Amino acid sequence: MSSDITVYERYKHIPENVWQREGESDEAWFHRINPNGPPLRDTSVKFLRGQGECKSAEVWRKKFHKRLDERIRRKRSSQAQVAPPTNTDPSTNSTPPVQSRENNPGISSAAAVIRRLDRGLENVIPASVSRPTLVERPVSPPTNADSRTLETVTAPTLSASSLTPAIADALPVTLDFAARGSTRTKVSEESIVKTVQSMLHELLASKASEVARLSEEKALLARTHNDTWTELENTRRQLSQAASYLTNQKTEMQKTLGNTSAELEEAKEEIARLRDVVIESNGERDELKAEVKGLEVLLRNSQNDNKRLRDESARRQEEADGMVQDIENSVGRFNEDLDEMKKRFRICQEEAATFGLVESATKSRKID
Repeated sequence: MSSDITVYERYKHIPENVWQREGESDEAWFHRINPNGPPLRDTSVKFLRGQGECKSAEVWRKKFHKRLDERIRRKRSSQAQVAPPTNTDPSTNSTPPVQSRENNPGISSAAAVIRRLDRGLENVIPASVSRPTLVERPVSPPTNADSRTLETVTAPTLSASSLTPAIADALPVTLDFAARGSTRTKVSEESIVKTVQSMLHELLASKASEVARLSEEKALLARTHNDTWTELENTRRQLSQAASYLTNQKTEMQKTLGNTSAELEEAKEEIARLRDVVIESNGERDELKAEVKGLEVLLRNSQNDNKRLRDESARRQEEADGMVQDIENSVGRFNEDLDEMKKRFRICQEEAATFGLVESATKSRKID
């Protein structure tokens, strides 16, 4: 259960990150969620792989936190069962003599425990959090040369609430060893050091996993950005070509309309000339009337064709204007999407840089 609860606590903030990713092998998945840890239970492995039979991610998330709470309760219950008995007799709840303290590792080695904890926690506890400080001073009035009292000055007491959020919930007990007037509990130095070392390993593994995840997301975002940029560039070129084609079509239609207008003017001049001929040639009036009627029909047809061409030209002009407006809107949306992607890309770079600084600071402190 210790390995299960370690995995559950590591991913309690974003439970979905524990799911097996697409294309990720079982070995890589196990190494990512439980590096250097004992094997997980089969039920935990089946549950942590993904959403599974749950109807939604929210239902799965609730079950995840429920399982985490159950494991925390079991862990605390088991710790309470194996805790050593305490002396509750007020008559014996006094400061032991020097000889008895030397024979009691929970009291005589308290200073060494605190010093080792300070060395182990200096990489994970913020500088603003106060740590217990051990001072030795003579009892007033001193009874003999060897009568000295070991006191713990806590301002404030270092407890689970003052640790970083990554290990606060994993700390089973507080580190207030010597509260005056309270029952003294025997604390094993090795168990405390092992607990803190385990928490340090879990925290470093969690941070490394988070940095790796952010690096993968950054690379994926960069690839998506490049693909989207290429696609938008291709779309822009296609729209530009379409706009050029429509502009050429518009120019050709305008030329055709100009030629039709010139032909219409020529037809009108021809009609006027024919009318003069009709006036001069009264004998040929009937034939000329028939010819004039035919020319009038031709004129009406030409006028209808001219009107149709003007309507067609106006319709195509509107379509061309609409397509040009759509192109401009598409270019505007493209610029907005490009600005948004640049912002997201910049935010990811800042987050990656922040996690890189945290990791480098953690490594430098560990080396020190």
